[in-house]
Amino acid sequence: MFEGKQWLVYWDSNGFESIIDVGTQLEKEAFDLLVHDKRMSQGISSIYNMMTMRARFNPQRSPEIWTFTSTEDITEESLREVADNDPQWLVDWIRKNGHKMYGSAPQTTIIR
Repeated sequence: MFEGKQWLVYWDSNGFESIIDVGTQLEKEAFDLLVHDKRMSQGISSIYNMMTMRARFNPQRSPEIWTFTSTEDITEESLREVADNDPQWLVDWIRKNGHKMYGSAPQTTIIR
């Protein structure tokens, strides 16, 4: 398995839209499947499918979907803070260290 936390992120020319801790989401999915009706569970694959659908319907915003790994001490709150304060830095870092899942534009600049 992977070392550290796995993240799934979506951004476009308007900024970051989604920052998802994949491990936490998988735990929620497992809990929903065990305790609740399976139809209540919104799995990570469902979330990814919704992201790609949104991206396909909004190509004018140059959407990108990426995954990356961080150390365990990085939190969703800390990533959202960086995304709010310096989104282009975070985009550049993710492009350098992550894995592109979706995106037609080779380089998207965050417009704020």
